[in-house]
Amino acid sequence: MTQVLFSYPGGRVGFALLLMRASLVILVITVNVIPIPASWLAVSTLLLSATLSMGFAVRITATLCAVTIAVTVWPFDSTNDMPFLVCALNALALALMGPGSYSIDAIAFGRRTVQF
Repeated sequence: MTQVLFSYPGGRVGFALLLMRASLVILVITVNVIPIPASWLAVSTLLLSATLSMGFAVRITATLCAVTIAVTVWPFDSTNDMPFLVCALNALALALMGPGSYSIDAIAFGRRTVQF
């Protein structure tokens, strides 16, 4: 008996996950355009956004996006950091749901048919 760790839903659900990945990429790029003197943050944001938009290692990448956003705005202020919190929650939700069928992960590790 095998346990399925990843599912790659298609159709409307797969398209919704594609839109969620795109919205997270847009949020991460626009939210992290703040005057921070750390160049590693800018480089990590661009790398995470590129891999997330292609759908490569989505669960790991979305979790790293949430961590990057949390590091960016720590400690939280209740009035000014609401977009950051929304972006971090979006990243965590995507990490829990997975990549969907329109991703590199689905192409590389998707369903396979074994024929004898």
